[in-house]
Amino acid sequence: MFKANAEEISIRRAERTDFESIFPLLEQLWNDRVLDKNRYEQIFLNELSNSRAFMFCASGGKEIIGFIAGSISENFYHAGNFAYISTLITDGPHRGKHIGTRLLDTAVEHARQNGCLSVELDANFHRSASHEFYEHYGFRKRAFTFTMGI
Repeated sequence: MFKANAEEISIRRAERTDFESIFPLLEQLWNDRVLDKNRYEQIFLNELSNSRAFMFCASGGKEIIGFIAGSISENFYHAGNFAYISTLITDGPHRGKHIGTRLLDTAVEHARQNGCLSVELDANFHRSASHEFYEHYGFRKRAFTFTMGI
């Protein structure tokens, strides 16, 4: 297994061929459910062709060890463009090495370059370590997310 230091990590845009390496990271993120690989691949491909979406990978050598995805939109609350980060994951053995910070830095810079006024994300209640990470980074709690299946 590759043991990366933060200096050895490169951040780059996700590419079509990255999905096979990204999918296991998504399974780590949502390990409480079974993910339909074909469905997630279609979402990945759709996002690659969406001009408002962004996806970046952290890699050490040829191994993808982190992933961030989101999109830029506009709404009334923000009164302009904002970036919503839907997904951020660092491979379990590589956590604590500032890879998530580097991915967030990249997404925030992308948001700035695209005229965003803010960046938002959400994190499940049980992910207290993630909450601490986001607050340390500079995010503040603003709202609860409510979801209803239909």
